[in-house]
Amino acid sequence: MAGNSAKILGKVEAIDSTDLPQTFVVKTNEAKGKELIVGCRLDQNTIIKRGRKKGKLEDFKSGERVSLTYERVEDGLVCQTIEKKIKSLK
Repeated sequence: MAGNSAKILGKVEAIDSTDLPQTFVVKTNEAKGKELIVGCRLDQNTIIKRGRKKGKLEDFKSGERVSLTYERVEDGLVCQTIEKKIKSLK
């Protein structure tokens, strides 16, 4: 049963790439200064990007700003896209 997708911008709070399922946690501040922490598991369809290039979970570090798109499913949250935008120098 598929659910709703949501997207947040925030900082990497935690990464677990050693256990299965792998998990990714992002912390952000909502309007009114409330903190929101979202943790989701990765699956075979999760897209990981650093700039325009394909990335790996190990490429991310705690405290980095990222964009996370996730979907609510019957048994929790699944990461759809994890992306770190890289500014190009011209």
